[in-house]
This record gives sequence, C-alpha cells and structure tokens, in this order.
Amino acid sequence: MGGSINYIKTMRYPVSDEANVFIYAQDGWSWINDDPLVGIQGNWKDGTSFNIRFINDFDYGPVWQNIQIIPEPATLLLLGLGGVVIRRKRNRTHS
Repeated sequence: MGGSINYIKTMRYPVSDEANVFIYAQDGWSWINDDPLVGIQGNWKDGTSFNIRFINDFDYGPVWQNIQIIPEPATLLLLGLGGVVIRRKRNRTHS
C-alpha cells in the first residue's frame, strides 16, 4: 500500500454524499492546520504517513467535499461490532 500523493484538485460540484476521491487511511487522520481547505494528513493503511495538499478551484466546490476517507479494515470491524452491540441492547430494552 502506501504511496505518495502531493496534491489533489477536483473541478466538480459535490453531489450529495457522492465522493469521487477515496482515501484509505488509518484512524487518526486530520485536516492540515485543522482546515479542510488546506489538505489532509495521516497514515495509509500500511502505516506510512501522507500529507496531501488541496488545490481548490473556487469556481467549483472545495476539494474536501469530494473526498471520502475509508477507515482501515480493523476499524470497520470494530464499528460493525459496536453497531451489533447497540442493536442488541435496544432490542432488549424494547422487549
């Protein structure tokens, strides 16, 4: 996995919840300078770091609106198990 992406530019208006750029990252990623207009930083699924700057074309939606962060598989598994536990607790309280 890993790799290097220095910049991302999208020239597209965002469509409701329909990303066209997918970043597969570990939990703990963040916006550079806490600003989604600047870029994103974190670790790829294999643990190597990334720092991707955004080139925003202000005639279109900001880049961050066209990006979806996909958590690593272990995180997805934990989220799924959490959902099952919550559902079971709800079902018990409604019985």
